Amino acid sequence: MKLLLTSIIFTQAILFAFVSGDCEDDWTSMADENGVSIGFKLFKRDYKINYYHAQVICKENGANVAIIHNDIENGLVQQMSGPSTTNWIGTHIIPNSDNKTVSCFESDKSRCVYGAYNSTSDPARQDVPWLPIDQIPSTDEFGDPIECVKLIDTSFEGFDPTAVAWLEDPCYDRIDGVICSKSCDN
Repeated sequence: MKLLLTSIIFTQAILFAFVSGDCEDDWTSMADENGVSIGFKLFKRDYKINYYHAQVICKENGANVAIIHNDIENGLVQQMSGPSTTNWIGTHIIPNSDNKTVSCFESDKSRCVYGAYNSTSDPARQDVPWLPIDQIPSTDEFGDPIECVKLIDTSFEGFDPTAVAWLEDPCYDRIDGVICSKSCDN
């Protein structure tokens, strides 16, 4: 009986390791459209962090600032973000030299697939996952470029994950945390 129990526990451990890949237990993982397991985790400190510190936190954990590819991943990070918080994600909106169009890149330097828009007047900028706003400035009041993207909880009462939206922000701004992502497959 002891041998049987040991065998069952060993088999479960192997099965779990196979399913979870390289992501630790405290990472939330899911399979992407290609069957690749991707892990997501929210990191917060006792102090607020800018985007550059967020990058270091993710790299120290073998990850990148989260790249979101679709509605399913966006729903997951909305839930992870939590109430009354702002957290960095890996999307960057870079104004082009004409100051009318923008380019969208991810933290791994790939082009955006999800959430991309072409200009501040592009109707796609007013759609999910973005927080709809009338005017999108290219710099803040101090002249810092607004090129990084954060998740912001817009719930007024309680917490509604679907009220967590994307908003451009200067990379030097200090906010609550960062959501990191990494491949859980070898």
